[in-house]
Amino acid sequence: LVASLPDRIDYNRYRRYRRAPISDTTVVRFEHPLWREIPPFDRTLLDVSFGGIAFVADPVKDALYVGLRVEVIEIASTTADPILLRGTVRSLVGLPDGTTTCGMSVEPRSPECAEEWATFVMQALNRTTAPIGDRVEQLWDLYTDSGYFNLSGKDPHEFDSLALSFRQ
Repeated sequence: LVASLPDRIDYNRYRRYRRAPISDTTVVRFEHPLWREIPPFDRTLLDVSFGGIAFVADPVKDALYVGLRVEVIEIASTTADPILLRGTVRSLVGLPDGTTTCGMSVEPRSPECAEEWATFVMQALNRTTAPIGDRVEQLWDLYTDSGYFNLSGKDPHEFDSLALSFRQ
């Protein structure tokens, strides 16, 4: 089999996690781990996923390079407490408008931060939904009042034994 060389090569990237744009004033803050004379980073967060973040950066001025490990990254928002992460620079991509984005893989610094990070990313990925919070009783009443428990042909009171585990 003899074939000519292709006239073009397409690049297809697979992402493990879906990314979500960040629309508020959430920022990424960290100090350069090697050169303390570089001012601390305070950049607007562009997007997030469960495994990473992206923000606008200047790789020369900021002295960023692929493989740089940052032990303390703070995600600060006007609506929530800061979330502490650690991460590694994975990509520096030049955009057509001349800006460069820095992509980092990140992981929470503690189990408490893991829960806060998961909540933050879930809210970014699913903007039209909200966690139940303190509305568990109202949700149970909705199932009862709407007739949902009647769909199986059972008496709604037969589901009362499940109410405790539902609330927990």
